[in-house]
Amino acid sequence: MFLTKLRPITAALLTLTATFAAGSASALSFDITTPNQQDFRSVAEDLTAALDYKALGGAEPGGVLGFYIGTYGSYTSTQSSDAWSRLTGKSVDGLGAVGLRASKGLPFGFDVGGFYSRVPGSDASVYGGELRYAILDGSVATPALAVRGTYTRASNTGDFDYSSYGTDLSISKGILFLTPYAGIGYVHSDTKAASSFALDKESFGQAKYFVGTSFSLLLISATLEYERLGDNNVYSLKGGITF
Repeated sequence: MFLTKLRPITAALLTLTATFAAGSASALSFDITTPNQQDFRSVAEDLTAALDYKALGGAEPGGVLGFYIGTYGSYTSTQSSDAWSRLTGKSVDGLGAVGLRASKGLPFGFDVGGFYSRVPGSDASVYGGELRYAILDGSVATPALAVRGTYTRASNTGDFDYSSYGTDLSISKGILFLTPYAGIGYVHSDTKAASSFALDKESFGQAKYFVGTSFSLLLISATLEYERLGDNNVYSLKGGITF
């Protein structure tokens, strides 16, 4: 019964992300052909926006008995397809990701979560985790407020090695079946090239902000989110089942 409920959500997310990434993900390459430090920096910024941990939810704690599992898809428009073309030999206009997410409520207002995703058009996979603490639980009259710490890492990315960690502060307020939320945060990423290319590691921090809305009906939930990380726009959709 669980898989029956989750299957149409997964199919919708796969279709959405594949549509977004059409014409770009099919040409995606993580192999460096012409090393250049500035191009490497531009590509690293795009990777950070595409692969970093997404909030995809409000600030309310899940509670000790709370549990969520679902699927998600995201699309990030790149800021420099020319840099991708010069560095990798492939012009990339956008980066997609499709994967699974899960979270579990803990005592004292804490929640723990994680995700695993694939980048369409490549062998790359991305995984990470979060620990969130609800400063305010929220009520009928007051919003919820939470702080979160995250870690993300990518694998099978050819000549690239990517990881990041971040923190954010979010606020949300439930209104009937909807829960609008917003937040601000900071992401620090490290992107390294294979040693044979003699490129310096790109290690930098960027501010981000995000807004979204979650819809819940019985056990089914869906979330739409927009994120601005550095100069990149990121659009995400999540759907799943909450217990």
